[in-house]
Amino acid sequence: MAAQETSTMTQAQVMDFISGLATSAGLEISLVHQKAEKKEKKERKPKKLPKILGKEEVKKVFDSLNVKAPTSLRNYVALLFMYRCGLRVSEVTNLSVKDINFQTAQVYVQQGKGNVDRYVGMDELLMSWCRKWLAIKPEGEYFFCTLEGKKFANGDRYLRAVCERLSERSGVYVNDNHKMKPVHPHLFRHCYASELIEEGYSIIEVQRLLGHANVQTTQIYTQCRPVELGKKIRNRESIL
Repeated sequence: MAAQETSTMTQAQVMDFISGLATSAGLEISLVHQKAEKKEKKERKPKKLPKILGKEEVKKVFDSLNVKAPTSLRNYVALLFMYRCGLRVSEVTNLSVKDINFQTAQVYVQQGKGNVDRYVGMDELLMSWCRKWLAIKPEGEYFFCTLEGKKFANGDRYLRAVCERLSERSGVYVNDNHKMKPVHPHLFRHCYASELIEEGYSIIEVQRLLGHANVQTTQIYTQCRPVELGKKIRNRESIL
């Protein structure tokens, strides 16, 4: 009788143990699912393409600057470095006079993003405007400076404000998630990259010019304005 009671107690304990294991396993599985769902939500970020302007729109923005005024001429050339060289705002404002080499037609970008140096080629248009600015530029170490020859303070904020004024003056805005927003400095870098892709430059060449550490960052520009793909779609044969 005692042995039978002991056996019954043991079975009950075993059942409790198994039940506890099942509950614990269920909780662990539930936690794993919750973590996976959270991770999936984090990874499911909106994939937005870089916003770009058409060439005619870019021209409108630049044409709205009165280059007869010294500050406007300086701003024109600064934005041109972003549009024709793909420089970032901080890279533009940190350029020294010695970084511009007219003989090799190159600009030496020192300590760009990630503290990486690189050389970027300049075209004749950019170099001609650089010479115009140099002809009236105040003495000073930095290529872009105040009229007193000092370095730009808060250059990013200043050039963003310049772009907003130009956007309003020219009537050129960016369609960002169905909202018309003013032009911003980095937009010209996006335009530069997209136009290079359209002109037949390889992804590796564009990556090098932009100073991207990873080529996957550069590949997104192939989707901004797929002109050749658009031409193929437009010329599809129809049976109707």
